[in-house]
Amino acid sequence: MFFIGDVHGQFGTYNWMISQMMLPGGGVGMDESIQVGDFGVFNDSDIDPPNLSPTHRFMPGNHDNPWICNMMDNCMGYYGYDENKDIFWTGGGLTIDKHIRTLGLDWWPEEELSAAEGLKVIELWAETRPRIMASHECPASLLDLMYTRTYGASNTSKLLDHLLTIHRPDHWVFGHHHVRYELVEDGTHFVGLNAVHYNMKESWININ
Repeated sequence: MFFIGDVHGQFGTYNWMISQMMLPGGGVGMDESIQVGDFGVFNDSDIDPPNLSPTHRFMPGNHDNPWICNMMDNCMGYYGYDENKDIFWTGGGLTIDKHIRTLGLDWWPEEELSAAEGLKVIELWAETRPRIMASHECPASLLDLMYTRTYGASNTSKLLDHLLTIHRPDHWVFGHHHVRYELVEDGTHFVGLNAVHYNMKESWININ
């Protein structure tokens, strides 16, 4: 399964990456991927989303319009579990510069899961205990390791940290921070993905 970092509306680059993944020679002949949020869904007049097969899916990030995402066939929703792939996912996150953004245009108050949704995530996580986790944000415990400065934990990152106290997956892939980061800790392989338009080589990973 391919995991792809933040796209932010750069659909031409995103489509090209997928075409390369599907090549049996240059890629691995895999027509399947999950994009980990900030796909680039703003408003009807602003987007020209790619025409994808149902096997190329994305979760909403904090920079995606939740209402339009919910109407898109390839949107996975803010959380869920794929039993066949043993993959869990959670979207959303905190926009740290929302004070300079416009409500309903490039910022939405529903960018993070509600407390009630968080409880449902915890329940589903404890029930499924997945092998692979894909999220937009990362667990709060990784923030101090990734940054030399203080990076405040959001409700989303705190929720993700709580999930680790219940179960540690083999792999955890995330985006949001636009940096390639890898760490193996207590049996979990954490991978942060760069944004596709910042560094394409660092913006995807294949996990079997």
